[in-house]
Amino acid sequence: MKKLAAMIIAAMLLCSCSEQDNSIDTKEVELEEGKVIASQAWDGYEELQGKSFGNVFTMPEKIEPITVDNVYSIFAEIDEAQADKDICKEYFKKVFGDDYNEKCIVKMPEGDYTYSEKSSDNYAVFRHGPGTVSKNGAVPLSMTTSGYSLKNRYIPTKDRDVLLDIGKEKQSVGAICDAALKYCSNIFEGHFKGCELYAADLIHFYNSDTDNYAADVTIGLKYEGIPLEYRFTPLDKRVSKTFYDVGTYYVPATFDLDLYGIDDIGVLSVYWADNKLSAETLNGMIPLKETVKILERELAPNSKYKFNRVELLYCKKKTAPIYENDPILNASIDEDYGEVVDPPFVPTWVFTVDTNSTNGTMLYYIKVNAVTGDITVDR
Repeated sequence: MKKLAAMIIAAMLLCSCSEQDNSIDTKEVELEEGKVIASQAWDGYEELQGKSFGNVFTMPEKIEPITVDNVYSIFAEIDEAQADKDICKEYFKKVFGDDYNEKCIVKMPEGDYTYSEKSSDNYAVFRHGPGTVSKNGAVPLSMTTSGYSLKNRYIPTKDRDVLLDIGKEKQSVGAICDAALKYCSNIFEGHFKGCELYAADLIHFYNSDTDNYAADVTIGLKYEGIPLEYRFTPLDKRVSKTFYDVGTYYVPATFDLDLYGIDDIGVLSVYWADNKLSAETLNGMIPLKETVKILERELAPNSKYKFNRVELLYCKKKTAPIYENDPILNASIDEDYGEVVDPPFVPTWVFTVDTNSTNGTMLYYIKVNAVTGDITVDR
């Protein structure tokens, strides 16, 4: 009899659990306190424009919101199939056009392919995907050996109609960015699936020796309208272990094109080749208004930050050992440190501080993770 009663009770509990499970499937999951659905992320931004929060910080005079329908955790990795030589050849053909010579392709011991044409100093690399390109021996404008010095920085969406000298002619910021984007789109066509390429930043350079001007255009990636981080920001925290350092840094998804004229591409710097993306939908995020409250509460009382821009970006903060050019040492580091966790890109509020408004050479960033609320002062 006791056994029968126990069976009846168990059956009743099972039915009860089944009913509860069904009800969970059909109702909306409640949001955590302080979070909203993604489409409400920018709500109330108008009242924050130019607002001062004591001696802590001042918001930008103009905030430019973007449309957000959903937010995700985005996991990225290299698609090993991209190491195929035929894909590599197509990349080099697109890059060098009529100057392409298949005999210039060399496979390196580690599996990379390089393209080296000594007669014209053309060079490129293909590392499981598109890699850096140099035409006619050009070096990145940002390197001191290039002979160019930084003149000014422009935001393509805001400064599109500004006229600049480039080469020996004048072109608008919009036209220069469009030329860079067209070139990049052709090179990367079909490679970064699910993402949209866009012009994120332009830096103007001047060479006093040759009296020439050039432009460095940063091309970024967007996932459903939200950019992945496109800058190398200053964060580089290091912790010393016994025989190596462990660093914490942000990983950008970015490409830089150096233009010496509207149709004269000198260098294509590729800093990110991961093209296999997977995304997990997030249930809510911390909105801008709540983020401002977090900053007001957590930043030092007399910080006096003057923000000139606020953006919603996908950012990835990674912690990993700092490897050396020594396979034996690196094997020891792997054994000691263990598996490196590759975190996802997550929605992050990024506040830009420009300490030199003339040319923007001293930029640093305050980032607030829109999932956890964690703050990074990145300078």
